[in-house]
Amino acid sequence: MPVLLVHGRDDAAVPAAQSVGLAGRLLAAGHPAHLWLTHGGHALDLARPDIRAVTAAFLDTVLPPA
Repeated sequence: MPVLLVHGRDDAAVPAAQSVGLAGRLLAAGHPAHLWLTHGGHALDLARPDIRAVTAAFLDTVLPPA
């Protein structure tokens, strides 16, 4: 199952290094993982155009055509 991790670089609750490590472990285990580090903290606004674009691009690559 492909995984998309989106993480704010300024996240004080869960350091971005946690997502970097998780992505590395997933890839090492043979799982498709995509990581996007962005500006912001723990509560990212999912309506942000950049986050929506990254999510849409990810889904376009992993979902079968309609």
